[in-house]
Amino acid sequence: MIAEVIQVLINNATIQGKVGQNKAGSTYKVFPVVCPQGEDLNWIVCALTSADPAACKDGSLTDEYFDAICYAKKYDHVNDMGRTMISVLQGYEDNFFSDIQFQTHRDLWDNDRQAFVRVVSFKGSKH
Repeated sequence: MIAEVIQVLINNATIQGKVGQNKAGSTYKVFPVVCPQGEDLNWIVCALTSADPAACKDGSLTDEYFDAICYAKKYDHVNDMGRTMISVLQGYEDNFFSDIQFQTHRDLWDNDRQAFVRVVSFKGSKH
C-alpha cells in the first residue's frame, strides 16, 4: 500500500513543489519509511502503522493504516505540507484504493535533523 500512496503524492504537482526533487534528480522527495542520507529538507516519508485483516479466503488485507510524515526547516512549511497532504489524500479513490480517510495529526521536533515534523495518520481501504 505504501508504494501506491507514494505514487499518489509524487504525482501531485502541489506536493512536488513543496518537497522538490532528490539530489540525484530522479524522483520527488517522498520516501518509504526513511529518507536517504544526505537529502536536504523538505521531504515526506510514508510508513504502515497497522492493518485490519479481512475475513476472506485469500487472507488479503482491505484496510491498512499509515502515517505520512512531513519534515521541514520551518514550522509554516511543515504545517502547509501536512494540510496539502490531507487535501490530496482525503477521500482519494482509484483502481487500487476504494477510499483514504484522514484520522489525526500531531507535531513533533526532530532534534537530530533540526526539523519540524508533522505526522498525519490515514486509513486506506483497498478494493
